[in-house]
Amino acid sequence: MGAPLLERWICRRQGRVNYILVALVRPERAAQFQADIDAALASAHLIAGPPVELFLEPTENAYRMLMPQGWRWEGRVIRTAMAPGVFEWKVQAPDGSAGAFNAAPVNLNIMYPYTPAAACAGTLVLQGLQQQVPGLQLESVQEFPRVGANFAEGIRMMGLGANPQVHKARADYLGTAGGVPIRLRVDIGTFMLDASPLLGGRGNWALFASGTWAPVARFDELYPICRSIVASIATDPDWKQRQTEEVYLDRYWRAWHRRMNDYKFIEDYLGRSYNDMPQLHDSDLTPPSVPPRPPDGDDGGQPPNN
Repeated sequence: MGAPLLERWICRRQGRVNYILVALVRPERAAQFQADIDAALASAHLIAGPPVELFLEPTENAYRMLMPQGWRWEGRVIRTAMAPGVFEWKVQAPDGSAGAFNAAPVNLNIMYPYTPAAACAGTLVLQGLQQQVPGLQLESVQEFPRVGANFAEGIRMMGLGANPQVHKARADYLGTAGGVPIRLRVDIGTFMLDASPLLGGRGNWALFASGTWAPVARFDELYPICRSIVASIATDPDWKQRQTEEVYLDRYWRAWHRRMNDYKFIEDYLGRSYNDMPQLHDSDLTPPSVPPRPPDGDDGGQPPNN
């Protein structure tokens, strides 16, 4: 465990509502982010908005979020080799004029060179958004270099990659939907665990995007409401535990299949006649029972010992 966090608590009253603001920071980073913390606490205030309701993801109870009453949700849980459990969803007002979304991640390999988030704003992200809003144009991009640097340092400290690439940016787009000028504000992240020098800095990487949209005339009013939907999402802890168990079981069965494929008789007796091959017992070919999960949840990728 690291050193205790430094805390700043502020009690504030706005109108007839009392509320509390809290800022937490690691002691060694306090001086570095002091100006940011002061600005955040000074500018924070309550935002008037519609009544909200708690929404539970209906297919797997995977997450919960807060959304304005009467707004509509649609979404799914995505599982691929690169993304074993991520959320794609959209929440929008009844007339579709405003809303928030989390897009499916885009996984790319060495055939497509790593591209920082700010550059993706005018290429991959714009192309995807134009499929939903034809004629959409990129207005501006703001980079967040310290966010990417912080994540990259964490990856190096955990030993997951010697040269990680992580970038974060926010892009504004302008277009027209249903004859109404709209603005989309999209948070973009790009992520590669390790840039291989043997491949010229290339490797497998991923692109993430989430954001909000609203009519230009009401964007300043509706953006905090839509952005709060994105900020409110929380993964269900039981669902997260189930995903961890599934990953563990998947690794276990992969290890068992590797063991079967690596049986020495395949190497030693390949090409011999049937009578020359050693006899196998049922226990050799029957998948063993799944052992209890290790306390740390890591089997080290080793085959079963049966």
